[in-house]
Amino acid sequence: MEDHSDLQQLVNAAGLNADFCERLLRGDRDAAIKDLCLSEAKRQFVLSVQADTLADFAQVLQDWISQHPTPPPPSFSDGALFPLRRW
Repeated sequence: MEDHSDLQQLVNAAGLNADFCERLLRGDRDAAIKDLCLSEAKRQFVLSVQADTLADFAQVLQDWISQHPTPPPPSFSDGALFPLRRW
């Protein structure tokens, strides 16, 4: 599983940059996102979104994010950071 901050940053960038937003919604979306560090699955998903407004675009992304939860960070208690060894 992966972090979804990249998709949230995509929406934030579109909200701050009208030209980027226009390209994302009605222009060449592939060119608009080409420099972003998205996994291939996320890139294909973003390219498939059909939305006329940024609010609709953001809602589709939010729905996708809620269906693909981010894993919790590793903790000391589960031994993920420092495997426990018995001597």
